[in-house]
Amino acid sequence: MVLSLASCIKVDLDTTISSEDTVSGTMTAAVRHEAVEVLGAAETEEFVDTLVDTVSGVYRTEPYDDGRFIGKTVYFEHVTLEEFSRGQSEDSEATTLRIEHADERYRLDGEWRLPELDTAQAIPQLDESVLASAEFTLSVTFPGEVRRHNGRLSGKTVTWELESGRSNVMSAESLEAGNPTTALTALWILLAVVALVAVALYIQLRRHSIGRDDG
Repeated sequence: MVLSLASCIKVDLDTTISSEDTVSGTMTAAVRHEAVEVLGAAETEEFVDTLVDTVSGVYRTEPYDDGRFIGKTVYFEHVTLEEFSRGQSEDSEATTLRIEHADERYRLDGEWRLPELDTAQAIPQLDESVLASAEFTLSVTFPGEVRRHNGRLSGKTVTWELESGRSNVMSAESLEAGNPTTALTALWILLAVVALVAVALYIQLRRHSIGRDDG
């Protein structure tokens, strides 16, 4: 059943790293409506539960239904970086995700090897477009400015859209929240702007003074 459903599931892991070195966020695991109708609610719910049960620090669970996928979203919080990294690495030999905080930097390194999905032999009753609709997404929001990444960056959040049949390598690095280097750079920019304004003001006053003397 796992291989059959793997081609029509949605897994969305959205996490935020705090300056206290803990991870909080949500994980959504869902299956296409069409697959539920064919395989039955009991089997698909068992499959979804197997996925969300791997998450630590869960304090709330909600049903999920976006019109295409149906399943569950779990909310978790205050999971230490060590526990989060260990849990992601132990779930499968094909999955590693490690977040470390050292030398005033947060570093993420991971590799998710998702198998090639044989849609032709998955669930014969389902349309090809349904069987090829799997979605795997990982989003991580860092405490400080993101200096490097190989995903899609929006503010301090890096998102990776993972693909089946390949090894998805993820990496990112950010500064700490309120990093002194960033603050110092901002201060120098501010001082430069103030200096330019002061010079411009001096020039204008000087011109005004000269014009008045000439008059």
